[in-house]
Amino acid sequence: MNNIILLCILCMAVFFDFRYRKIPNLLIVIGILISITQWILHDPMRLINNQIPLIIIPIICLYFFFKIGAMGAGDIKLYCLLCFYLSLEQFLKVFFISFLISAIFSLAKMLYLGNIFNRFCYFMTYLSTCISNKKVIPYYQNNNNKFMSTITLSLPVLISTILVIGRNMYESYYGHLWSRRKLCYTIY
Repeated sequence: MNNIILLCILCMAVFFDFRYRKIPNLLIVIGILISITQWILHDPMRLINNQIPLIIIPIICLYFFFKIGAMGAGDIKLYCLLCFYLSLEQFLKVFFISFLISAIFSLAKMLYLGNIFNRFCYFMTYLSTCISNKKVIPYYQNNNNKFMSTITLSLPVLISTILVIGRNMYESYYGHLWSRRKLCYTIY
């Protein structure tokens, strides 16, 4: 049931992200409240010991990208939402797979738009500017350039969550069948 709720919330986040380029805070809050309610009813100590400290990972890892404007606050909140639904292992898989999918989407978009060289030059100019000024500046200086060059991160998060949850369900089902087969072979 938890997985279905999470996937529904992620689907709504993808809709809002594509439609309005923003993930509503209310959606994130509702998702977190549903998860907290379920944790309190079933295993409150795990919520306190495992799930809440897990929120630190996306905040620490992604704060720099938010600070320079390369990532939106809604994306970080979406990763924090995942912390309430997934185990540490599942979260880390979703985290890394979503960035891999994002890189593939970004490359495909740059190939489609034919601006790989321009994006590379923009990135190198950004790095040289930061190094020469000895401070970090916002990555996108022009909002028109930002929306033409970015991708929405909510879709890669949804896809990676489906992959991780689907694999866990597959392994739990077929792993159970495999252990029954081993037992049958042992008996005979």
